Amino acid sequence: MKKNGIEIDNRYIIPYNPQLLLKYQAHINVEWCNQSRAIKYLFKYINKGNDRVTAKLLQESANGGNSENTSQNIVDEIKRFIDCRYISPCEGMWRILGFELHYSSTSIQRLSFHLPGEHNVTYDDEEDIDDVLTKEKNQTSQFLEFMKMCSQNSDAKELTYIQFSYFFVWNKSKPEWTPRQRSSAVGRIHPTSPSAGQRFYLRILLNKVKGPTCYEDIRTVDGITYPTYKEACYALGLLDDDKEYIEAIKEASQWRSGLEMSNDQLKNQTLLEIEKQLRSSGNTLENFSSMPFPTNSNIPSMVNRLITDELCYDRDAFAQEHQRLQSRLTSEQRDIYNTIMKAVTTNSGGVFFVNGFGGTGKTFL
Repeated sequence: MKKNGIEIDNRYIIPYNPQLLLKYQAHINVEWCNQSRAIKYLFKYINKGNDRVTAKLLQESANGGNSENTSQNIVDEIKRFIDCRYISPCEGMWRILGFELHYSSTSIQRLSFHLPGEHNVTYDDEEDIDDVLTKEKNQTSQFLEFMKMCSQNSDAKELTYIQFSYFFVWNKSKPEWTPRQRSSAVGRIHPTSPSAGQRFYLRILLNKVKGPTCYEDIRTVDGITYPTYKEACYALGLLDDDKEYIEAIKEASQWRSGLEMSNDQLKNQTLLEIEKQLRSSGNTLENFSSMPFPTNSNIPSMVNRLITDELCYDRDAFAQEHQRLQSRLTSEQRDIYNTIMKAVTTNSGGVFFVNGFGGTGKTFL
C-alpha cells in the first residue's frame, strides 16, 4: 500500500500473531528474543511505570553562575549512579531473600583434537615458509601434547581426554601440559558433525579411550588395531550396525525353512520385490537397461500413479457431500451444473468457461 506517498510493504509491519490478535482483541508483538537485551525488555520495560523527568532547582550566584558550579564543574559520580540506576522487581526480590549476586564456578577447558598431520599452524603474512615449518609451536598441538604426557606420566595413562584437564593445566606459551596445583577445570572436546568422517569417530573414541600415546592406541580394541576409527567404534559397541540382523539370517539359513528355492528363483523373487517398490513410486526396472527384469511377474500392469491416487477416495462420503452442496446451488449455478453434467452423462464432452465477478460463487460451483 502507499501512505503519504511512501510505498509500504511487510518490512514496515511489526511481527504479530493473527490468532492471538483475534483471541485477545489487542495487538501483541511477537518476536524471537535471543540477546541479553531481552532481559531489559522483559523486566524493565513492562514495569517502568509512567514517563518522568528528573529536574533540579539551582540558586544563581552573584557572578551569574549557580552556587554549585563556581570555578569548575563538579560531578558526583556516586549520586549520578544512584539516580540512573534501576532495580527491577526480580532483582529486588533476589536481594531481599539474600541470594548470591556474584559467584564463580568451575572453569571450562576447551579441548581441540585433529587427525594425523592436520593440526593448526599459525603464521604472519611476511614469514618465510621454512621458518613457519620449523617454529616450535607449529610442531605440536594441545592434542599431541596430551598423548605425549600420557607416554611420560603414569597418572595420565588412567585418564581420558575429557578427564585430563581436571588434573593438568594447558600452558599456551610453552606449549605443554603441566600438573595442576590448585582449582580444577572441566574438559569439553570441540564438537563435530557426522559429515566430518573419521574426525567424528575419533571424537567418539576420545570419550572412552584412556591414556593413548599415539593415534594407533586410539584405534586399538582388545589388542587389535583397526584401520579406521569407525571400525574401532563398532568394535567397542559405540555404534549400531547390522550385526544382529546378519546373525539372525545366518541362524535361519542353518535351520532351513519350509520353502526351498534355487538361486534363479531367489534372484527372480528379489527382482519382483524391487519392481513392486519402484512401481509404488512411479518407476520400473524397464527404465534401467543394465538391470534384469523378473519373469512370470504377477505384478499388475503399470498405471499412472497420479490417476490411482485420485481414484482412491471414499465414494459414500463424497456422494453425501455432493448432495449437500447441490441443494445450495442458486438457479443460475444450477443451470450451469445441469449443462456440464448432461455433457458428462451423454459422453458428448466439451470445454466450458464460467465467467463472473469475484464473489459470485465460481469456486463453489
